[in-house]
Amino acid sequence: MRCNFLTTIHLVAGLTLTWLAACKTTPPPPLNLPVIGQGIVAWGDNRSGQLGDGSAIAKRATIGAVNIDGNWNAIAAGEGHVLALRTDGAVWAWGENGKGQLGIGTFTNANTPFTTQIDNVTAVAAGGNHSLALKRDGSVWTWGQNQSGQLGDGTNNDNASPVQAKAFFLVRATAIAAGGNHSLAVDGNSEVWAWGQNAFGQLGDSTIANRSTPVKVKHLSGVIQVAAGANHSAALKNDGSVWAWGDRRHLQLGDGGNSPSLTPVQVPNGLPSTPQAFISNIAALAAGGDHNFALEQQNSVWFWGSDKFAESSGFGGGGGLGAVAPDGTPVAFPQILQGISGKITLVNAGLNHSLALTDDGRVWAWGRNDQGQLGDSTFVDPLAILPVKNLRGATAIAAGSSHSVALAMPSVALDRTTLDFGNVPVNTGATLMVTLTNTGAVPAPINSFASSNSEFTFAANCTPPIKLAAAASCVIQVTFQPGSAGNRTATLFIGTDTPQGNLAVTLNGNGTP
Repeated sequence: MRCNFLTTIHLVAGLTLTWLAACKTTPPPPLNLPVIGQGIVAWGDNRSGQLGDGSAIAKRATIGAVNIDGNWNAIAAGEGHVLALRTDGAVWAWGENGKGQLGIGTFTNANTPFTTQIDNVTAVAAGGNHSLALKRDGSVWTWGQNQSGQLGDGTNNDNASPVQAKAFFLVRATAIAAGGNHSLAVDGNSEVWAWGQNAFGQLGDSTIANRSTPVKVKHLSGVIQVAAGANHSAALKNDGSVWAWGDRRHLQLGDGGNSPSLTPVQVPNGLPSTPQAFISNIAALAAGGDHNFALEQQNSVWFWGSDKFAESSGFGGGGGLGAVAPDGTPVAFPQILQGISGKITLVNAGLNHSLALTDDGRVWAWGRNDQGQLGDSTFVDPLAILPVKNLRGATAIAAGSSHSVALAMPSVALDRTTLDFGNVPVNTGATLMVTLTNTGAVPAPINSFASSNSEFTFAANCTPPIKLAAAASCVIQVTFQPGSAGNRTATLFIGTDTPQGNLAVTLNGNGTP
């Protein structure tokens, strides 16, 4: 915004008129968020269309591409819906929409992505049947189910279009999270605000009263990230400590209590002890239905909470520090996750299953698998942590109620980088082949083929520009037809919009009389 300074006119002696000239508003530049993924894959439950591929299949235990192109910055999964944030700040959504949680102005499910009615978004969060977005200006917008006030707009009316959370302090929000029926936001002062359902104290305001407008979480400051489960909440402070509040019935707070905590308590390290040690040096949090994960800066992962389907430990029984909840189900005290090979860079928790991303682009899954949400080609709970089959180049993950999604980068490879034609008589031809394969999990943009010498021509069973499907190949036939004697060297250029960039095949041949 550009404004003139105060302007003053002297009317008569001792009397002046002063005003501020009108401001000229300059629109902000278009958003250009970092590209995290160039494609989206999904697997698991599809009864509401949450796989986003347009199919009517009820569930799928293998990955498949979501029916949309673009460059993506973030992904989030709710009970039966998915939100994807594009690098231009637009939000796309698909899946369950009975409460308007897709934000597309209707209450009809969508099995392919639609644009949500919001822009300039920098972060998204998906709850049970509601959604949150953080805009560039720091405002928080919500849509979907609102029976418990989880939209924060001062009403209990569901809304199929985004509405702004009614709180002046959220104009400067820096982080958001969506739980089963409640919502969280961190403000510019590193304090946490909460709204929605509060039957278990998950709003942290010392009450169990639902709130349709944000209230401040008590006794909590210095927060940099929040996470929300079904009926509990968690926060990561700038000193690396983790705090949690709300439902305790399945050890969601990690401290061994059974009654709800209406204000935050610090998450301990292991079993209760005197003096008590606490988990520390944490870089990121994730909260599922009734379980949690904390990623250490050294890339180890702590878990605690419900282990009914081995969603915490991966192996069942609450891991090495297991216990039994009042309802007879196994639970876990905070302990280190085992069974994943590779450096863990991200972890995410669904209702009863969990996902982890390693730095080699693999995704690991464990917990309940009745809908194929673990992506291991079965519908059987494995009681093990397994890599998702055929998923390579993953860059972000999200676990919903019974479905899973991931952002991924395409990857292409050539079966050879040199074609040597040897001796070829003048005015005759020899043909060799090179195969281009999409080795990634999402379609790979192939832009062009070109030869640097007209005596080397090519033909292919694919014609750029194309999107080469995952695991698909394109065979390029190169023909050398010398017009005169002598050695020739050329290059076949293959233009791609992938992390590998443009590829090249060296072409050699010798024309003979």
